[in-house]
Amino acid sequence: MTSRKELLRNYIPMSGEVTIGDGSALKIEGKGSLLLHISAECGGYDLEFSYVLHVPKLQDNLISQGCLDKKGMTITTQNGRAEISDNRKVFLIAHRVGTLYFITTEGGTSISSLRETYNYEKEKVYKVSVSTWHSRLGHLHIKAMSEIEPLKDLKKKTPKEEPCTVCIEGKNEKKSIPHG
Repeated sequence: MTSRKELLRNYIPMSGEVTIGDGSALKIEGKGSLLLHISAECGGYDLEFSYVLHVPKLQDNLISQGCLDKKGMTITTQNGRAEISDNRKVFLIAHRVGTLYFITTEGGTSISSLRETYNYEKEKVYKVSVSTWHSRLGHLHIKAMSEIEPLKDLKKKTPKEEPCTVCIEGKNEKKSIPHG
C-alpha cells in the first residue's frame, strides 16, 4: 500500500477500505504496480509489486506479510533482521527499528538514519514526566503504561512523583447527605 499515486504504474481507480494495524479504516482510491529500487543494505534488487493499493491517508508504504505468504514467500526473522525469500534465494532484507521492520530504497533514508531518528524520538518521550503521560493516557495506571513500547523504561528514568489527585478523587466513595 502507498499514499503516493505517482509511484504507481497501470493505475486503475477503485474504491473500498482497508483496516490498518491500529484498527482504523482508510479509504482506497485505486491500485497499480510499483517498481522499487531496493538499496544494497536491503538486498540491492529492483522489485515490482503488483496490486499495490493507493491509500492517500497512509503515512508510510506498507508491505503485507499475509500477501507475501499467499504468494509462497518465506519470511524469516532473527536478530533484528527479516529475510524474504522465494525458496531459492533471499531477495529482500528488512531491518528492525523499534518494533517495525524497514526496507530502504536507493536514494532513500538509510537504516542507520532511521535508527537515529527512532532513538531521538524515543528520548523525547523520556523528557515528558510520568504524570504527564498518565494524564494524556486517561489516567492509566503505571503497570499498564509500562506495557506501551515507548514507555517501557519511563518509570526507571524519572523520579518518583506525587500521587494523582484526579485518580484519588475518582476512587473516593460518594456519601449521601442525610435529609433531616
